[in-house]
Formats: sequence, C-alpha cells, structure tokens
Amino acid sequence: MAKLSSVPLEFAQKLRHLPELLALQARSFPNQVLWRTHTRQLTTLQWHTSSLQFAAKLIRLGVQPGEPVGLRLAEGLDWPIALFGIWSAGAVALPLPITQSITLTSHFLARAQVKRVVVARHNHPLKATFQTIAFSRTHLRPWQKVTNQSKHSVATRLESIGPHSIALLAPTSGTTGAPKLALLSHNNLLRSATARAELVRHQPFDRVLSWLPLSHLYALNADLIKGLLARVEAVRLPGPKGILRALKHWSPTHFQAVPRLYEKVWHLIATQENQLTSLKCLLGGRLRWAGCGGAPLPDWLAQKYARLGLPILEGYGLTEDSPLVTMNTPEACKPATAGRVVPGMRVQINADGEILVAGAGVMPGYHNDAKATADTLRDGWLHTGDIGQMDGDFLRVTGRKSDTILLSTGRKVMPAKVESALLALPWVENALVFGEGQARVAALIQPKANSTPNWVPHKLPGLEDHEQPARLVPLSRPLSLALGEITPLGKMNRSIILRNLKPEHFKEA
Repeated sequence: MAKLSSVPLEFAQKLRHLPELLALQARSFPNQVLWRTHTRQLTTLQWHTSSLQFAAKLIRLGVQPGEPVGLRLAEGLDWPIALFGIWSAGAVALPLPITQSITLTSHFLARAQVKRVVVARHNHPLKATFQTIAFSRTHLRPWQKVTNQSKHSVATRLESIGPHSIALLAPTSGTTGAPKLALLSHNNLLRSATARAELVRHQPFDRVLSWLPLSHLYALNADLIKGLLARVEAVRLPGPKGILRALKHWSPTHFQAVPRLYEKVWHLIATQENQLTSLKCLLGGRLRWAGCGGAPLPDWLAQKYARLGLPILEGYGLTEDSPLVTMNTPEACKPATAGRVVPGMRVQINADGEILVAGAGVMPGYHNDAKATADTLRDGWLHTGDIGQMDGDFLRVTGRKSDTILLSTGRKVMPAKVESALLALPWVENALVFGEGQARVAALIQPKANSTPNWVPHKLPGLEDHEQPARLVPLSRPLSLALGEITPLGKMNRSIILRNLKPEHFKEA
C-alpha cells in the first residue's frame, strides 16, 4: 500500500474539502474495498460515483448550497454514500442516530432549521413535518447516464466548497446542559482525522471492525474519514449485537469501542488460566491495538489490558473539537490517561483546573447561538468545562466543572472518580453519584443481569473518606437511550437521569 504522503497532516492541508479526498482516492485506487458487510462491499470508485449520483438527485430536488440537510439512515453502506452526496451537493449534513426517538430527532431538525431529511423510505414518520428524501440505491441512475446539466450542477457545487465551508452540524451530547449544534468545517474534520491517521500508522491489509454509530463524531473520525485517508477496509456491523462473533470471523487488526465492551471481554477471560491466549482467541487473533472513547476507561481495567500487552488507546475529545484533542498511540500508551496532544492541537490547564483547547479542530462556533459561542470560545481558547491535569506530556481528565458536588461539610467530590471506583465492582453495570448539599454522596446503581448485588456500602479503594458513598440505591429500571438518559456511546446524561428518576427521597433527613 503506497503512502498518500510522507506526512499525512501535510496531505490534508492541501485538500479543499472531503469530497475532494474521496475523488482523489477513487482516481488513484478505484478498486480498493473500503466498506463491506456479510453481503455487500463498496469500493472507492463505487462510493465516489454513487455519492455524485445522490448529489445530483439532491440538487434536482432543490437542495441549496449551504443548506442543512438531515441524515437519518440505518448506518450500513448507504450511510457514507448519502453523507458524501450531501457534501457533494454543497450542503451541510446533520447526522442523527436512527436509534434516537422521532421526538428528539424532530427537535434537532427544527433547531437547525432543516427543511429536508434523508430517510430510508417515503412513508417515514418525519414526513408529517419535514420534506423527506428517500435514499434508495435502485433510484440512483448510473453516473454515466446522468445528464450533462446535472453533472455541471454537481461540479459547480463542488467548486463552491472551501476548506472553511461548514460540513457538519454536530449535536453535542447534552450530558452537560441543553444540547447544542456545533458548526464543523471540512478543514476541521479533515485535520482531526488526519492527525489520528498520522499517529496510528496503518499497515497494508489492516482492517477495522466498525460498529459504533457513524452519526457520532468518534466513529465518523476514527472509522470513516480516517479510514478513507489511510485506505483501511472497514467491516460494518449494524450495532453491538454479535460483535464477539464478528471479531472471531473477521479478525480485525484494530477496532474502536466504549468501556462497556472491554469490561465484558475482561469478565469473559478473567477466570481463564491463560488470559492472553483467551483474549487473542476472543478478539480474532490479529488485533494490534484497540481504541476506547465515549467515556473514560476505568483505571483498573486499563491496567489489566496493559499487563496482557494489548494497548487500549484512550483519547480525549469533544464535539466542538472535531473531536480529537489528545490520544494514546501504539508507541506511546500510558494507561489511565487520555494520551498526548495530537498534531495541530494545543492544550492548556487553567488556574481552576479547566482544560482549554485550541487548534485546527476547534469549531468556529455554535449554530444560531452567539451567547453560547462567546461563553465557550474566549481569548483564542475553547473552554471545555472539563477538569484535568498534565502527567508529564500526557493528559489526565478527572471530571466536569459543572458536575462537581459540593457537600454540606464544604468538601468537594468529583462524581466521575467515585463512579469509576463503583464500576470496578463486578456486579455494577452503571453508577451515578449524587448528593449536592448533603453530608455524604450516594449512588444510583444498575446491577448487571444475573449478578449478586451487595447493597451494603463498603470502603472503595482509591477514594478518600468524604468520597465514599453512604448509600447504594438500586435504579428502578434500566437507563433509556430513547429518553436521552444515555447517549449512543453509553455516556450517562446526569441531569436527565436525576430529573427522570427523582432521587430526592434518598436524601438524608
């Protein structure tokens, strides 16, 4: 596999926009398979020509340059075609997970002033409020048969796109307040993905098992855009179901996941006599490294994988940063940290411990929200709201400023630290710490299925006395993705959970 450039970051700086990257790869490596499922595959040329066909269709239907277009499709092989079709029409994509409720989807579409939404079928529930555009590969005419006028229209749209043209309206998770829409440019997305490609140094015949939602920036960056840059084949799964079988069948060299999967795998091999052999067998035998994002990997779990010689590459990023800020690499991995600052980005720790970020990935602002933009982007730095510290040149993220719990004793508790200690208990599936204004914190606990919970609080290692939970309270039901209590990556939305489950009656008398 020939390299795109001796320095990938320099390569990305020469590109005007993301469709130009796809066109270049299609010309240079037309038969390279970049996406596959059990039944289909997609080469660079097929991806490119199909996206141009869809762009021509969008233009015929009246989509204007710079217009926001919703994207709500099952995230199989049609999804990257539709995304690049929106971009090739000069429009801005608003990707929304298909698992999200119609109510929440409609809310984001209305906030973004979207008129048109790409969906799977004409009779979609969103049709009542928005103009729906049904994506169907059978409805796309071969590019050779598209009229010269349509081809000229697409070419004109492509010429109108520049590096700083907005490519994406990216919804924030809403875990730290009301969700917002970050404006991300083609340059933001290209530079962030290229930094990742430069750091992981892919080899010929690498393969990723892609299963995280492409509508989320983590997978969009790590699997889709970086995969296109480095020409890495991605096997696409519709979701987490059957992922362990897929790992054995496809034998990927790497994949991205969230902490829950690594915890599940660990519990499967923990009692095995030869844990390393069991781990290799379970993960397909070719895995060189694995990425972890969406939430911090518990320290105890990171250390266990490190001892087995499988680096779990944690990083740190936000939607507003496209999203990559720091990252561990195969050559420089320090467990329990978020890694070193990636090329093109800068990090500074404020006097109060807040992480400030600047660089190529930082958004120009929020959509139609000048106040939030001014509050977040100040003095050339993005104020993340996260608390952290530098461990040499590695970043440690310790919590959120807004999540800090102030006890009645005057002591402060970072809930993420306590929750990490609780998640180390073998029977705990989810944990959420609360207790603002109380003498001690308590924790809402979701136990694992078929486990034997121990509801008597005992001293957790690594916590100071004032951080120890006074009570462990069972959740009345599992956390809900549809209600927004957890994100598609499994991150808990603290404010919604506390509002919905109302733990006030657990306060101390």
